[in-house]
Amino acid sequence: MNILYLAHRIPYPPNKGEKIRAFHQIQYLSKRHTIHLCTFVDDPDDLPYVPVLRKYCASVEVFYRGNGPTLLLAAAAFLRRRPLSVSLFYRRAFAEKV
Repeated sequence: MNILYLAHRIPYPPNKGEKIRAFHQIQYLSKRHTIHLCTFVDDPDDLPYVPVLRKYCASVEVFYRGNGPTLLLAAAAFLRRRPLSVSLFYRRAFAEKV
C-alpha cells in the first residue's frame, strides 16, 4: 500500500515528542508499505537528516517554514476565525505537492 505521511516537523532526529512518534510510525509502516513523506523544516540544521528518512521512504519532500512572520500569521488567523495551526503551517507549495 502507498501511504502519504504528512508531518508538521521533520521527524528526525527523534529527540522530542512529535518527532519520536512520527519517526517510529514511519519506520514501522515502511516494513510493509511504501511511504511518501511530505514535511516541514523550520530549522536549516535539520536538512542533513533528510537522507536518513530516505532509508524508510520512497520519497521525501521537505518544505521550509520560517518562523519570521508568526505574530502576523497569528493575527490573520484570529481575524479570519481560523485555527492558529492552519495559518502557521499552510504553504501553497506544500498543498500543491500533496
